[in-house]
Amino acid sequence: MRPLKKYGILLTVLLAVGCTQKSPQEYIEEAEQAILKNDTEAAVIVLKNALSSEPRNLRARFLLGSVYFKRGNAESAEKELKIAFNGDYFKNEVLPLYLGSLDFLRRDDEIIQIAERVTGLNSETEAAVQTYKGLALFRKNEMSRGKLAIKRASDVSPESPYSRLGRAHHALQDGEATDALIILDELLGDSPEFMEAALMHGQLN
Repeated sequence: MRPLKKYGILLTVLLAVGCTQKSPQEYIEEAEQAILKNDTEAAVIVLKNALSSEPRNLRARFLLGSVYFKRGNAESAEKELKIAFNGDYFKNEVLPLYLGSLDFLRRDDEIIQIAERVTGLNSETEAAVQTYKGLALFRKNEMSRGKLAIKRASDVSPESPYSRLGRAHHALQDGEATDALIILDELLGDSPEFMEAALMHGQLN
């Protein structure tokens, strides 16, 4: 084969490979479709592809963390969501999941520190932050401060799933296990995929 012809074939192959390479945004869009279909395994693969080409893509980090959280992998979720949060990704999106992963890992001091410094939240996220702060304080045996945080969550968004979860924990701290179960039954009727509520419900039963 003549050299010019050989180089021409090589160039054609390289161009074809380049054309099939997806952009990070295309990977993210593909992952979002996989998440909608509840295909978390495919979503993880696609999001890792996005991050291999653009490691600082905070949207990919957030989505990967949220998928890990949904799959119950709190440790991997915390790592990805922390990067998104520290990179100033939309805190109203990332904080409930980030604090949720810290809650599963029982990283109580971190939860409280974040809750006490973060500002500019919408009511739903504020309810999540105060609820997780309250649960962390309960575990540290700071019952009065914990109950105050749970009350703040209910004040800002009384019908939030997080506020209702907090009230269930508040009832349990007061020795009212039956009341806690009633709250959780109603909560899971409205939000059946709320993992923390389902776990608490199972533990009480």
